Amino acid sequence: MKEEPKEVSLASVLASYYENHGQYIASAQQVRTAIGYWLDFYGEASVGDLFAIPLQEQFHEWLRARGQKNTSINRNLAVGQSAINRAWKRGEITACPHIPMLEKEAAAPRGRPLEIEEIRRLIDGAPSPHLVDFIYWMLGTAARPSAILELQWEQVDFENGIVQLNADGRLQNKKRRPTVKLPNVLRDRYYNDGNYPRSGPVIAYNGRPVKSIRTAWRRTRAKVGLDDQVNAYSLRHTAARWMRKEGVPAWDVSAQLGHKSREFSMTERYAPY
Repeated sequence: MKEEPKEVSLASVLASYYENHGQYIASAQQVRTAIGYWLDFYGEASVGDLFAIPLQEQFHEWLRARGQKNTSINRNLAVGQSAINRAWKRGEITACPHIPMLEKEAAAPRGRPLEIEEIRRLIDGAPSPHLVDFIYWMLGTAARPSAILELQWEQVDFENGIVQLNADGRLQNKKRRPTVKLPNVLRDRYYNDGNYPRSGPVIAYNGRPVKSIRTAWRRTRAKVGLDDQVNAYSLRHTAARWMRKEGVPAWDVSAQLGHKSREFSMTERYAPY
């Protein structure tokens, strides 16, 4: 039976959402944390109280006072928004208040770009061939680190010169994995020399897939004297800057990086040449 929002406690809507949905999804911990914020601030408030935008703005400031930036605040707001929308769609309340999101801040890219000499130092100091392979494939594709760590040889078409970063059967998400050209340096290094097993993971240690390069990366970075701003994403940003510096149009760089923004604002943050 539908009830007026002012007659339904916000706490009951949040609890129902978690018990029947939130606890079963991958981000259950984040959902639980967000609900905690909602309950701490709103207490015994009803759903109807949220029609007052000034009250919602007080919640924003309350979260900001706890060190949260707009992106984190939006994640927490989205949980409450989902809970209230669920109650409305299920016919439990007659209307649902609008939960406005905050404007996202322009985040700086993770990891600073590298100079040629710094890349050479990383390669020379790498303790294992798998880290060298990772560096080559990151620079050659400008992919995200996770895409390279999950890359299989079956996704590399040496004959037609392309790399299918998104494996068959894997659904694309907001961090899109495009199909990109295979650079000649990668073809020469692996295909012409026959230096690949033709199946299995591209980044492997003793034939087994490598799930993370963080430890090897940190040790190598310290060994060759590079700062903490140098991380795996530095290779992606370096490749993007190279492309822009060589006159590759922003829309082509955007496609290579898997960005969807028509304004290329994300692309230009990675490659401001």
